[in-house]
Amino acid sequence: MAEEAFMKLFSIIIPVYNAEAYLEECVDSCYKQDFDEADFEVILINDGSTDDSLALMYQLALKHDNIVCASQTNKGQGCARNRAIGMAQGKYLFFCDSDDKFIEHSLGKIITLMEKYSLDICCSMGKVYDAEGNSSLGWFQPLPLFVVYNGCDAILNGLNFDSVCSKCFLKSFIQTNKLTFNESIAHEDSLFNAEASPLAEKMMFTDICTYQYNWNGTSTDRSRTRQKVMRGLRSDIIIAKALRRIPYGLNIEAKDKIIDNYQKRSNSIIVSLFLRLLFRDDLSKEDKWQLRQLASKEELFPFKGKCLSWKTTILSKVLNILYS
Repeated sequence: MAEEAFMKLFSIIIPVYNAEAYLEECVDSCYKQDFDEADFEVILINDGSTDDSLALMYQLALKHDNIVCASQTNKGQGCARNRAIGMAQGKYLFFCDSDDKFIEHSLGKIITLMEKYSLDICCSMGKVYDAEGNSSLGWFQPLPLFVVYNGCDAILNGLNFDSVCSKCFLKSFIQTNKLTFNESIAHEDSLFNAEASPLAEKMMFTDICTYQYNWNGTSTDRSRTRQKVMRGLRSDIIIAKALRRIPYGLNIEAKDKIIDNYQKRSNSIIVSLFLRLLFRDDLSKEDKWQLRQLASKEELFPFKGKCLSWKTTILSKVLNILYS
């Protein structure tokens, strides 16, 4: 099969929701890389913003010919990303949240590795800033750096399913495997990575810092109302359930090992959820009961089998006794 011809080297996908205060800085960071504007595109998808984000998007597009704008009613970050993937003309895809930004002169280093090793996915690191401006390094992976991995080997050696913003994806890899973001949940990154990773023939992990993650409590997915807290916790249950399904559809040599690994990951997610429910004071007893009932309905509780660590496995047995 002939390699698909791409009009751009890479596309940067940015869902936008009520990001008027941050969007310009985010977009500006895309142009502080080592590429001409003709080499890439920036796709901005307005996700039903109620501030002046949409107007700002079009103002920015007047400054840069390679900005593509689109708008939709509020359907969530997953839907906005899926729409942008369909529009993208780049060989490679980067994702960015509209209140974050890229580190200067970093994306070219990732593109070089993608090209040199014909990677499906290349993982980077990021700087995480809290509301007070304190920073720390994030998105560590417990794997050797600058080594080409098969995706299944990476999973079995402890790969974390963290943000897609810490990764560069080969677009044809996403298209060939018909990968999409779940549009009905929060934390859709985790599920996307869980579906994508075992299909990757070549992955690499680096200590290249490409991304600045800003915790501000607004924007695309970070406000902490009760409704969003409940949605996030329900999403954890949906993800845990999906992890038990995903491996059975894979046609890979390590299928049995991935089934076992994803079962342990699923158990670990629900143990973490139950422990959070024990100590949360922003949810009612009724809320907590509903979440435990949902876990039971999805046959995720009582716990069966092991978790990723022996400590979590012991906690799962304690929780079985506590809620029996």
